[in-house]
Amino acid sequence: MPWRRKSYDGLPGLSVRRDTLRKCLRTVTIAWMFGVVWMTVCTYGPQRRIYFRMLGFDDFAFGLAAAVPYVATFGQLLAAMLIDRTGLKKYQFITCGLIHRVTWLAIAAIPLLLPIPRTAAVVLVLMLLLTGRFAEAMGRPAWITWMGMLIPPRVRGRYIGRRTQLSTVVQVVAAVGVGLLLDAVQIKGVEETAAAQPALLHTISIMFAVAAVFGLIDILLFHKIPEILPSITQEREQEHLQIRAGKSSQPGGKGGSIANANSPTIRRLLWEPLMQREFRGYVLFGATITMAMTIGAPYFILNAQENIGLNNLQTIILFAVVGPVMCLLSAKQVGKAIDIWGRKPVMILGTMGTLISVSPWFFLTADTPGKTVILLLPFLVGGVSWNAIMMAQFNVTMRFADGSGQSRYVAAFGFLVSIGGILGGVIGGVITQSLGFISYENPIVVGPFEWNNWHVVFAMSLLLRAMALFWLRGLHDPGAAATRVVAMHAGTRAANMFSIGLFYTLRIFGWKRWPSAPLRQRPKRSRRGGTPPTDT
Repeated sequence: MPWRRKSYDGLPGLSVRRDTLRKCLRTVTIAWMFGVVWMTVCTYGPQRRIYFRMLGFDDFAFGLAAAVPYVATFGQLLAAMLIDRTGLKKYQFITCGLIHRVTWLAIAAIPLLLPIPRTAAVVLVLMLLLTGRFAEAMGRPAWITWMGMLIPPRVRGRYIGRRTQLSTVVQVVAAVGVGLLLDAVQIKGVEETAAAQPALLHTISIMFAVAAVFGLIDILLFHKIPEILPSITQEREQEHLQIRAGKSSQPGGKGGSIANANSPTIRRLLWEPLMQREFRGYVLFGATITMAMTIGAPYFILNAQENIGLNNLQTIILFAVVGPVMCLLSAKQVGKAIDIWGRKPVMILGTMGTLISVSPWFFLTADTPGKTVILLLPFLVGGVSWNAIMMAQFNVTMRFADGSGQSRYVAAFGFLVSIGGILGGVIGGVITQSLGFISYENPIVVGPFEWNNWHVVFAMSLLLRAMALFWLRGLHDPGAAATRVVAMHAGTRAANMFSIGLFYTLRIFGWKRWPSAPLRQRPKRSRRGGTPPTDT
């Protein structure tokens, strides 16, 4: 059954209101409770590193895997064309989302299909990742445009913040469970290979399979949410009917292909959005900060475990618990800040925070005392900072979905920003692989510090984050407050919270027992006037 027939059988409307809207928003939130389990298990963490190492991944392959999600965003352009031609989004998102999650069932089954470690297994994993991510890219513009029509603009920041808070609780529970299970199954002091630790390999395969089922439930729950149609004129509706019938949109035209109609082109999808200054500013920032994130992303976990020596539980807590908990604590305030102060100052402060979060990685070695405690700093600061950037960027894409371009702007933004992710993953992989002679087994030693090929991409990531700040300076965000005003407000609020907590603690633990002078009471006046006599 075609998407158009399915959508119209679902009785779509121009908007959803009151109780129906609340029910739909609850369904979106509940769906992501399942989706976040898939994300926690499959998208990052030591289990992914161990599994890919067992299949035969080297540093270059890890870099390619980091670039795959951004290569796949080419699918967003095709997705935007489909949305423009039909005006429908629901079943495009559901179909593509199901394909995306099913690929992880195939990845989990690779040890049963191929001997490992083998180059063929690495190539198959990369192909499956690319297929799944391409399907996800096909569905993402549909989902964002759909949610942009569903979620009222006045509450978007707070709703996304609340949704983030609830999903973070599930994410923390899932991450801690994964870490405990990995440490229980892994044999200490034994090489992490499929032959040496078969139980660990099978456990991770089962994890991926179960997480894929949770991801499928996430997508299927969206069947309960109605399609929402854009408000279009009769002329536009007639154009859709002509396209569907295979007729030309020109007067007297003959029946032909869809391309004969006034369909979107690459120029319309990319060039027209880029003509707007505001859009260009967001794209430059997004591409730069994405490249900064991708160029070092896969090597932070590699450095934490293979160089610094953290175990699975410690790595899970740092990478999948501390950051999300900080997101949980800050999501509501970040959402309010975006609604009140604007996106630009929030992104500037968040980007400044990411500069702080990457710095401690240059000074930690396996012999550093208290290395786990020191590593808390980049994750405490980074959790809040990256959450602020991502929430602000999500609101930017939602705003694009409100405009006349709708899905075209969403697709163009995702596609152009992904160029930074592609460059980051490929460049990071090439640099780390070519500088393998200064690996963590043979580092450059300067005093108490040891630097290897992974630290080179960390330095490049730091430089790119600073460059992203430069693009933000000239960013156009109508109605946004000055960054210094938001910084002063945030600092004052943090100081007030600290002082209130401090003095409340002092009051509980003996404030009333401190000696103090008696308070002078104001003398009462008599009913006749004047001041009553007092003892002297």
